[in-house]
Amino acid sequence: MAISIQLVSEHFLPISSITNCVIDYYFGLGDEAIASVDAAVANFFQECVAIGNSGPDACALATPGESAQDLQDQWDQYLEDMLATDPTYWYAAKNYLVGRLGVPYMWTEVSQQIAELYNQTEISKRQAAVPFDPLSGPEQTEGLIVQAVSCGDYQGTINATVANFEDWLEIYQSRSVYGGDGGWLGLIYQCSTWQVKAKERFEGPYTGVITRKPILFVNGIFDPVTPLVSAQNSSSGFVGSGVLVSRGAGVCLTSSFLLIP
Repeated sequence: MAISIQLVSEHFLPISSITNCVIDYYFGLGDEAIASVDAAVANFFQECVAIGNSGPDACALATPGESAQDLQDQWDQYLEDMLATDPTYWYAAKNYLVGRLGVPYMWTEVSQQIAELYNQTEISKRQAAVPFDPLSGPEQTEGLIVQAVSCGDYQGTINATVANFEDWLEIYQSRSVYGGDGGWLGLIYQCSTWQVKAKERFEGPYTGVITRKPILFVNGIFDPVTPLVSAQNSSSGFVGSGVLVSRGAGVCLTSSFLLIP
């Protein structure tokens, strides 16, 4: 669905409603979307230490005397060990956390799951701890929706050769240690075979856009899906717009909404 940018009448937009609508979404590789993943991972462990391991919202990973960096180092070591012994599960475990950074209300459960993973030494037990069914319906349906919208809107040309994929992977990994080989990179390959274009596509202008009312973009510094840089880049294309920064975690606005002066 195309957005007629000049006709935007609302003056307040959470960034997820229009993020990357300029160059990266229509012509780029999409790597901007993972720009805040590593910061979001670090914030997860910082929040874990701040909450502690007692109470209804306790973090099962919190240990007295250990810092957030200690907890993150433990996670990094676990992932390194999994990569050496069980690469398939390494990928699933890594993306288990990354995929839930945007929903803070699940973090107590996530911490419990990770604590359980640390105690699993046999491959069969690890696989049972985090079930993974690549053919399950919801994942497939959601994936096709994203593919249809994103690939239908895309206006660039994708030459999905092995050599290009290796170059793209390097670009993604330079953006994020934890999210650099995630699903968004695979979307590029999907779009290379997508034949149907959106019936309506916004084709510019992308800079100097004058809207009926000035737009205020609101974005969090720990948003793992629609990063702050996207709000800043999008704002640069709209005359008179501004960016309001939130300290809250998760995607878009959350209950932990704190504004940075």
